[in-house]
Amino acid sequence: MEKLSKNPLFVRTFDINLIVTTMNDDEKLCEIASRLEIFFDAGVPVGIQEMIFVAGLQVVGKHQGSLSPVDKMDVMHCGMCAILETKGYFRMSSRRDDGYPVYEQLKEINMEKEARGELLRDAIISYYGDLLKK
Repeated sequence: MEKLSKNPLFVRTFDINLIVTTMNDDEKLCEIASRLEIFFDAGVPVGIQEMIFVAGLQVVGKHQGSLSPVDKMDVMHCGMCAILETKGYFRMSSRRDDGYPVYEQLKEINMEKEARGELLRDAIISYYGDLLKK
């Protein structure tokens, strides 16, 4: 055990994991938002919609500047599906000819508004979890 504790990489990873596990969900969302600011113009606050949009850009593989308004809606839909995929609600089944993913719904999202908000928050934290470890 002493050999591991002298390894600076181990200590750094351990410290980061300890910090992440002690953060509450609001703090985790704020940290994710601050790390996603690079995708947007300076001064644009990053909220839930922006987090969904960036997830959509990642799964679609397109650049933000090259999207039509219809494409932006498709990207939002793909982002929502990708985020909820972490909780077992969707699964990517294929890709269309234009590269957009096709998702199949695995279970219904049928709950009160507050519970849907908690589900979305938890799914966003799960989806972007790796950002919290860097």
